[in-house]
This record gives sequence, C-alpha cells and structure tokens, in this order.
Amino acid sequence: TRLGLKTLYSENENFAQQIRSLPALGFLPAADVIPTFDEIKDQFPVEGEPVLKYFEENYIGVKSRLSRPRKSPKFDISLWNVNENTIQRKHRTNNAVEGWNNRFSSLMNCNHPNFWKFLKGLKKEQSFVEAQVIQAEAGVRQTRNREQIRREIRILNIINEPTTTNFQKVMALAQILSLKRS
Repeated sequence: TRLGLKTLYSENENFAQQIRSLPALGFLPAADVIPTFDEIKDQFPVEGEPVLKYFEENYIGVKSRLSRPRKSPKFDISLWNVNENTIQRKHRTNNAVEGWNNRFSSLMNCNHPNFWKFLKGLKKEQSFVEAQVIQAEAGVRQTRNREQIRREIRILNIINEPTTTNFQKVMALAQILSLKRS
C-alpha cells in the first residue's frame, strides 16, 4: 500500500498476475529462476517497477553495469526456492511451526508468562500432542481441504508440463497463487 498499488492490484487482473509472477518463480528449478526473471522483467508494467526493483535487489541480485555477474541478493534463491519440495510433496513453508507458535501463545494467554504459567502451558501442550499421537497410531488421518488438494495438483501439473516454457509456467502459476492481504 505504501507504493499506491493496492487499487491497481485489486482492479487490474493482468497487473495482479504480473506481480504474482515474481513469487511464482520459486516453483521453477533454481537454475531457471534468473533467466525467467529476465523474461518477466522485459514485460513488466511500468507501474510495478518499484515492486520489481525490490524483488530483484532482495531475491535475484542486481546486474552490475559491466558484464560481471549479478550482485548477491539479500536472500539466496536456494532459501526461497520450493521446486524440489513441491515435486517431492514436502512442506514448502514453515506454517506448521507458525501454527504451533500461535497455538502455544494462545495457551499462555500472554507474551511473557511466569514460570508456573509456562509449566502449566507445557503440560497442556503435552496432553494435546499425546492425543495426536494416539490418533495417528489408531490410523486417524488429518483431513486436508479439497480446494488445497486441487490447488497442489494444479501446481504439480504446471511444473511437470514438458511442453511449456518456464515463462508460461510462471504465468500459469501466477493465476492460481494468491498473495496475503495486509
């Protein structure tokens, strides 16, 4: 919102897809990210230049004026690339850790509990985990949202499509990705 792009993003689907194409790069093999980024950059809308510049500086690395390689980005591609995890159907995020942290924080009901409150919270957490273990041993599977399953299948189909270019894959992924609103 600081860049004044929120309205354009919400009202112009083509612009929104271009913005979403940047995080979609993370689904490509790491070696294909930079060449595909360069293709995106060539077609990126002028209004989105601040976003593109931010992404390039932090996640791709800026080209130097000479023919030298790009400067190292703040976050190396290997840190945010999810291609292998997606293909192997592994977790792509640390949402499980974040979920646990949120649940544990709500158990504590405060940011800095005293020792006794902390100990009581740990006991509650242990009971919860033991119940989950019993359910898992009994063969109870946690259900996944059908829409999430369909989305994962679509992502895998796009990634594994041999006849499309990486640019086409990224643009297809950008159609099904959503960015959290803040």
